This record gives sequence, C-alpha cells and structure tokens, in this order.
Amino acid sequence: KEGYAFKNGEQGVGYYKDGASTLEETFPKSLRTSGEWTELQGEDLKVYYYNASSAVTQWEMPSVFGEATTASTWQETKSADGHIYYYNLHTHETSWTKPE
Repeated sequence: KEGYAFKNGEQGVGYYKDGASTLEETFPKSLRTSGEWTELQGEDLKVYYYNASSAVTQWEMPSVFGEATTASTWQETKSADGHIYYYNLHTHETSWTKPE
C-alpha cells in the first residue's frame, strides 16, 4: 500500500502510515500474538498466521495458540450505523447477542 509500511510496531504486525507508530484502521489487523506467531485478519475477514522469525504465512492455527476457545473466535465489531455485533473469525457467522 502506498504511504504505508508493513511492520511489527507498537500495536503488533500490520500496516502503519509512513512514520507512524500506531496502526490505522487498515488490514491486516493484528488479533493476538504468541511467541513468534501473530494471528492476523485480512480485508476479507479471513484469519491467517504469520511467523516473524521465519517469515512463514499460513492458514492453519499454530499449536502455540492452543485450542480455539469461544472468547478467541468471536470478535466484537460495530456496524456502519454504530450497532455492536459479534463476528466469528473462523466460521464467519455473525450474532447481535454476545456468544457464550
């Protein structure tokens, strides 16, 4: 992306505006990190994983994240009109009520 640099900055791996130290609302979004692995979400909302040491990118969740839990698979998001809803990062389901 022109005017952006993909790097591991203050808020994790992602696109930063040139010279900025905080992430913009751009993709990929850094969701969580464990060891050398970062869980990222692309513009298509699909989740993938990046290893900073080896520069490996993959779709399969590395074992360092353990088993997926309900809390880690649902992301709180806002609709265009400001209403909160929940998006499942792995199944792509949505819900207006917070999943258990």
